[in-house]
Amino acid sequence: MTTNNSWNTPYLTSDGQLLIGSSTGRPIAAFLSSTSQTLSIVSGPGSINIDVSAGLSVPFGGTGRTILTSYGVLLGEGTNSVNVTAAGTNGQVLISSSTGDPAFSTITSVGGTITFSYGPNSLNLEVTSDVEFVYVEQGGTGRTVLTTYGVMLGEGSNNVNVTAAGTDGQVLIGSSTGDPAFGTITSPLGTLTFGVGHNSLTADLVVPVIVGFGGTGRTTLTTYGVVLGEGANNVNVTAAGTDGQVLIGGTSIDPAFTTLASSSGSIQFSPGPNSLSIDVVGGGLPWIYTTTSTYFTNNTGIIANSSTPTVAVLTLPETAPRGSVIRVSGMGTGGWQIATSPTTAGQVINFGDVVSSSSTPLASTEIGDAVELLCVTANQTWFVLSAQGNLTVT
Repeated sequence: MTTNNSWNTPYLTSDGQLLIGSSTGRPIAAFLSSTSQTLSIVSGPGSINIDVSAGLSVPFGGTGRTILTSYGVLLGEGTNSVNVTAAGTNGQVLISSSTGDPAFSTITSVGGTITFSYGPNSLNLEVTSDVEFVYVEQGGTGRTVLTTYGVMLGEGSNNVNVTAAGTDGQVLIGSSTGDPAFGTITSPLGTLTFGVGHNSLTADLVVPVIVGFGGTGRTTLTTYGVVLGEGANNVNVTAAGTDGQVLIGGTSIDPAFTTLASSSGSIQFSPGPNSLSIDVVGGGLPWIYTTTSTYFTNNTGIIANSSTPTVAVLTLPETAPRGSVIRVSGMGTGGWQIATSPTTAGQVINFGDVVSSSSTPLASTEIGDAVELLCVTANQTWFVLSAQGNLTVT
């Protein structure tokens, strides 16, 4: 090829050269090369042949070898060329080593308890036909027969033991001196009953549980009664108490609910559900100051200071023992009015020979009106003992 100097045209001078460009000048004729020696390049007239170099090394994805052992297994060796095992014979397996490459080897039975049958790509292992059983130290039981439904028991390095079969409801019970065994649970003191069945066991208390075992010895207890201890005997239960009764003890007898009494009548009792009010009859009365309607309390006075036009309605006690006293003194312009209890039928006030008949039997008319009442029939009848002012009775 000739060159026209005016065009500055390059020309190829050797077989296999290529025209290779440059970012800084005109292209030039040059040969292909493989700096890592991973390719082989053969040039000829008008031709280039490129092949991977034989024995491509591991860092470039090759094996570093040009021939591999038939039926061998390839083994990694870091960045070095791979290694290849010798071909294994029938039944051999690849077995590793802590000091080198794994290799095909034949499995052996040093104790002679396993037999091996080899074939192409096959290996069969069986317990040696003339061995009757496998010993415990070799992972067996040391026995050729086991009791049906029995439980196997460890005996150290000796042959395992087997319990007799348990019957319905029996449980495996240990022993500090020997093997555990199936046994029947019992209740020597007769406090439990047992129900047994196939693979089942139920236990229940004998009813009633006696005091000696933490029970009461009773199957029913009186409603609202108090349970009383009786030594080792069954507990006793009081009758239910009525409103305001208290539990009173007795020497060598059970306590019982009883109503408190005042033989001289100097104490009055006002019982209610789970409540009991005790007051001294007569003597000085405590006074309550109020500007609104309220209820009387037995043996108490009320200072009513209600303003016009409000009237202080003062309601008689629901229950009042004979001898109860109440007083009222008015100081407000609204005055006061005594009303009967809405829950106690038949309450009346006697003012001399006048007997009230309305639900508001007594009322004041002026500031300073006052009255003192005495209960003469429990809960029902009140007498006017003294009065101040011009009171109205209806």
